[in-house]
Amino acid sequence: MDGAKFENTVAFLPSEIFDCYNSMLPKNVFRSFVTWSCYEKFNSLEFRTWLLMWLPLIIAWKIRGKRHYLVIVTALMFEVLYFLWTYSYIFRERTLGKQVSQFAKKIITNTPGIDTEEWERVAVSFNSYLYENKLWNTEYFFFDGSSCQEAFRKMLLEPFSLKKNDFANAKVPDGSVCYTEKALQVYFTQIERKWHWINSEGFLHNKTTQSVQFSKHGYGSKLLWAFKEVTIMNSRFAFFSIAYLNGLLTIPRLRNSLHILYVCAVLSSMIIEYLIGIDKFRFKSMNLIHKLQFLSYITCGHEKSDATNWSQIAKRTNTYMFEQKIWNSPILFSDGIDCEKFFKWYFSTPVSSQASLSVGSTDFELWPYIKEAQSACNDV
Repeated sequence: MDGAKFENTVAFLPSEIFDCYNSMLPKNVFRSFVTWSCYEKFNSLEFRTWLLMWLPLIIAWKIRGKRHYLVIVTALMFEVLYFLWTYSYIFRERTLGKQVSQFAKKIITNTPGIDTEEWERVAVSFNSYLYENKLWNTEYFFFDGSSCQEAFRKMLLEPFSLKKNDFANAKVPDGSVCYTEKALQVYFTQIERKWHWINSEGFLHNKTTQSVQFSKHGYGSKLLWAFKEVTIMNSRFAFFSIAYLNGLLTIPRLRNSLHILYVCAVLSSMIIEYLIGIDKFRFKSMNLIHKLQFLSYITCGHEKSDATNWSQIAKRTNTYMFEQKIWNSPILFSDGIDCEKFFKWYFSTPVSSQASLSVGSTDFELWPYIKEAQSACNDV
């Protein structure tokens, strides 16, 4: 099947038939992202060139027969390999940049939304197009739907949003403006449908949230809550504890009071690190669906004036994130105040200022719904 026929067919396939094409995704072919990445690098022209460079160097080493010469050459060649490995990412971006119009056409044809699974259709179609037209050495350009969606956000959504909001001189590649705008329109339409669907669900899936207790009720204080998260819920601390106890039991000289102070210092530093970085951890743990659900809780939760609005929103979000297995414990927010601060710092402030993007949300597709949540909060 040629690339053009594949493109026209894949968008209209039933879910059962699409499973056959979905098996072509690298995530279903390779064991992991690492093995796929190595496969892509090994099949690149840069890596093959690097292998050919070894041949004259090995011949020269055989002629000279000096060991230090081999060490110097090996170190130099690995530096060259590192450079080529880094360049391969740049080359991948350049390849995608030259095919922005085709990429936008795939999005228009397959109409993906905010769900990562919907982008797998785009990934399969675009992978096939590049390989059939000899624009890429393998048929595995995108690893999965998530990487395809991220490329769309970086190549199309972000430049368009920055240009639209006039706080950066972003440019869309020539000749692709029409397709880019159409692709963005399709994407925003799908997100709008998802938003209405989430709001239509209301709070039905969270009727049991009243039984969820905040950390100050269950653990006494935020410090004890942080202690629990750092020790019981943190795999790094478990690894450190096992390694330290093993050394303590096998090496008698380690058994003194100084090592108790050392353990306390490590534990204290981990607690401080957790308290400082908890907001970033929480924000990064959320994907677009989770953030949209969080904004829906805020919008619906402020429809009526209630002093406990943020407490209810925090409880519902805690339950939702725990049920989705995104957070290890049912306590994502310690209380309503914690939840409100999180929203203002990572959602409200970046959208209002449109300046400090590194601090908060760069999810441009969520900005209309963030503003809607802001409006709901201000109306109370």
